[in-house]
Amino acid sequence: GETAEITNPETGEITRVKLFVAVLGHSNLTYAEATRGETTSDWLSGQVRALDYFGGVPKKIVPDNPKALVTRASRYDPDLNPSYQEFALHYSVAIVPARVRSPRDKAKVETAVQIAERWVLARLRNQVFFSLSDLNGAIKVLVEEMNEKPFQKLPGSRRSRFEENERSALSPLPDRPYAFSTWRKTKVHVDYHVEVEAHYYSVPHIHAGRTVDVRLAERSVEIFHRGSLIAAHARSWAKGGYTTVLEHRPERHREYLDLSHEKLLARAEAIGPRTATVLAAQIHQHNHPDLVLRNCQGILRFAKDYGAEALEDAAGRAVEVNAMSYRALHGFLRAPRPKKPAPPPSIQHENIRGAEYFQEAAC
Repeated sequence: GETAEITNPETGEITRVKLFVAVLGHSNLTYAEATRGETTSDWLSGQVRALDYFGGVPKKIVPDNPKALVTRASRYDPDLNPSYQEFALHYSVAIVPARVRSPRDKAKVETAVQIAERWVLARLRNQVFFSLSDLNGAIKVLVEEMNEKPFQKLPGSRRSRFEENERSALSPLPDRPYAFSTWRKTKVHVDYHVEVEAHYYSVPHIHAGRTVDVRLAERSVEIFHRGSLIAAHARSWAKGGYTTVLEHRPERHREYLDLSHEKLLARAEAIGPRTATVLAAQIHQHNHPDLVLRNCQGILRFAKDYGAEALEDAAGRAVEVNAMSYRALHGFLRAPRPKKPAPPPSIQHENIRGAEYFQEAAC
């Protein structure tokens, strides 16, 4: 539901946020936090922190049917978002979404939401918060008070009932918390690469033309075909760049590239050692092979356009500042080194006394 407001301290703009609530079935121990929205990341991050707060994992979780978690609602066979399926496998927990338009299936949390709104949000309504973390800090204090508050008609409190009867029934948390990732389907291009957010990652060439599943995490990209992992890469944020593993290329392609690289390096060495260093750096960047060949050919063409001596000098400057790209080299060629001023001529004349005369005079 709607929660307190967050005010931008610079502009005064007000943002309304959502309240995420989770509750355990026996003790009614409650966890609550404010989230910016209802995306898959918001839902799963809230559940991860709720399990951390409870200190264990229940046998099953009963969520509502938001599109961010349940792609197709069904009483008997619902389809879960792939990220939610991964979450369930990570925590070894069953996900049993509530039936559509069946509030009794989630009566515990419906009641917990109402209590949290009265116990937490109503008490915060006159306070001004400038960040989500500040708001959640205040919510955390009040939720803890609510869990410690004695029941009116039952002995103990939510916290005491949890410690006495429910904590031991929870399964232990895994060694590491679930790390959110997104899944998507894509087709492998003819050059055995898949495009993920404007970057290209290689897979074994035999999968060219096939449809694969891509798991995109904060630091990694994993590619699956029919459930089997076929490639894994460190995630790159370079738009239009390529991450290519040599072993993914066909054998004939590798042989062609090796031969082409040898010829290009031989031409560079004929120009000079610094030009060869620049070309070697291009080859070892592991970019897409066509781009490597194109960049190297473009650099060698500078010898024709500007002269071999100018190219070798520009390559030396590129090596000095570790800027060995085609564009950097082109910039050095278009802005050559300034010429050193010639030393002043040595003039011998009886009327010119020179610096030694004044030094002797000072003594």
